[in-house]
Amino acid sequence: MIHFITPLAAKSAVRDWSLTCTLLRQTLASLENQESPDFRITVACHDKPDFASGLDDRFQFVEAPFDPPHDAKTIRGENSGLRDADLKRDVALYHSGANGEDFVMPLDADDLLHVRVVAELADLASEVDGALLNQGYEFCYISKRLVYRRNMVDRTSSSFALRGRLLSIPKSLDIADLQKTLWHTVYHSKVIAWLEASGLRNESLEGPRVIYSTNTSTNLSDFYRHSIRRRLSHRAKFYIIGRGVQHRDKVDFALNAR
Repeated sequence: MIHFITPLAAKSAVRDWSLTCTLLRQTLASLENQESPDFRITVACHDKPDFASGLDDRFQFVEAPFDPPHDAKTIRGENSGLRDADLKRDVALYHSGANGEDFVMPLDADDLLHVRVVAELADLASEVDGALLNQGYEFCYISKRLVYRRNMVDRTSSSFALRGRLLSIPKSLDIADLQKTLWHTVYHSKVIAWLEASGLRNESLEGPRVIYSTNTSTNLSDFYRHSIRRRLSHRAKFYIIGRGVQHRDKVDFALNAR
């Protein structure tokens, strides 16, 4: 079984809750689009989207047992959006039902997976401790353009799957137990180095396997682009080195022109 764990920002912490729900629905559509149906996703949230009740039992929504941040735009501290996301991954992992040998993959609420990912992870599950989705696309939500990237582990937590025993599945929903999971000690950009230093078997999936969305209401990194100059520079790169969404992208990632 392949388990996905997803943190969803609280309604009070995002600029546009309707857009947040639309992006999550698109993420879940990329799972419904999978060639293999053998997966489960657990979404940890404070507010459940209206469409959640219409999904099948592979899609589980659980409530976070702590208050949402007052200002999710802050980077560090007890009240930060990043801490909220990390704790919600912990909550989702606790409720996921994953065991030590299952593959578990963090999946952000605005990122998309290639149609073959579940099947490919299942093929690797008996051979390696971790699988890397280190090739993919960065998608600019505003310009609707894609840029190919070879270093997705540096950009998004939606870029690796590890065995449950490596993640330290929480023993309870107490904050102290939740904070013992992997992402509180190993940031996603360090996962490759951590796997190699630990002597753990890992393999990269071939070709683009993830779409990392930017300029969305759930992507915390967008909040940090304060200046107009940085925002314009960020968008310009997609027109200079990127391309438009093609039919193949819509088929592979269930990516509709948004």
